[in-house]
Amino acid sequence: VDVRSERKTVGPVSIIRQRSATNLFFRRSRQHIREDATDLSILWFVKHGKLAFSNQCGNKIAQPGDFVITRSMSPFFIECQIDKDSVQELLHVTVPTHILRRHIQQDFSTGLFMPAKRPELAIAENILTDVFEDDGALGEEAARLLVETAFTIIGMAVRSSDEATPARQTIAD
Repeated sequence: VDVRSERKTVGPVSIIRQRSATNLFFRRSRQHIREDATDLSILWFVKHGKLAFSNQCGNKIAQPGDFVITRSMSPFFIECQIDKDSVQELLHVTVPTHILRRHIQQDFSTGLFMPAKRPELAIAENILTDVFEDDGALGEEAARLLVETAFTIIGMAVRSSDEATPARQTIAD
């Protein structure tokens, strides 16, 4: 298996660039959730290949240029598929959900798919990529500010999108 994952942490956030020449699979079951109830949100920027996502609400496929949000507290199955050139590349960001909720109030508990053609998402991806590729010249405080800014921009894109479920108004909602 030819897989390369590189990781950089910025405070409680991990930015990971993953490249693979084979299909990869991720599964989060109810048992996983019971055993490890860490509430993380994962932001996926698909660069090459596809991301096939399945959960209780159905199946979706993210193409290159698409943006996806998943949560560790909801069961899912993901297949990262290679493209015709046998390449699969993702930039994914893991962030504690309570931090992301400051920026995105809409419900994304069962997954959110958006085309990254939106300028806000493209800019946020560029910011996160620049923070990831920094060789240490950028200070920790500046890196945190840039990551927070990227989250704010993503929140703006989600709010103006038709893809997101409206924010919950009450506990019953």
